[in-house]
Amino acid sequence: MTDTVLEKLKILAESAKYDVSCSSSGTVRRNAAGTLGNTVGGVGICHSFTSDGRCVSLLKIMLTNHCIFDCAYCINRRSNDRPRATLSVKELVDLTIEFYRRNYIGMDSLIPASKISNLTQGMFVGAVSDNFDERIEQKIFHAEIVIDTAKVSAEMEAYRPIPVIADFRNASGDDTMKTSIDANYRQIKQEILSLVDSEIARIKSDPKLQGLMKG
Repeated sequence: MTDTVLEKLKILAESAKYDVSCSSSGTVRRNAAGTLGNTVGGVGICHSFTSDGRCVSLLKIMLTNHCIFDCAYCINRRSNDRPRATLSVKELVDLTIEFYRRNYIGMDSLIPASKISNLTQGMFVGAVSDNFDERIEQKIFHAEIVIDTAKVSAEMEAYRPIPVIADFRNASGDDTMKTSIDANYRQIKQEILSLVDSEIARIKSDPKLQGLMKG
């Protein structure tokens, strides 16, 4: 993503968040119990629900916030002094694909679950909106990420095995991980208690520090 597209994205996400539906677009919110999840500020990722109750992440931005009208209630009205931007169709499609590849957004709600189950790995779908002077007849697209399987296989063959850092099996082949973790926990706890006791004794024996002790 270029700096120019990123700047457009921030502007158009800000312009799109003033809406009844999916109003988390362009806002920063940390996840909490019972809420919709995290939102990333300024990039237009918001959350909504599908008809079957699933929560999905969507890319909700405007294609442009230029407007010839001057509606008093609208943040994008002509007379409002705010940054303006317009994404080309290619920029929006590339942006959607890039976000999908990074797993920022999900697009499975665009087609029924029965069809999703028949998709081959690497296939994805998306939807775009048009504007007054740039009509898009085919708003939903279905594409495939082309993978060079030979190159990927060659790369995987060059992988080195991950070295064993710690083996929790004893000479008999029994898994001693829980026992080892418990022993480490008890040792650390005892060392902390010993450290606290030694510090308390040091403070009590130092006239300059005795005032730090209560009781």
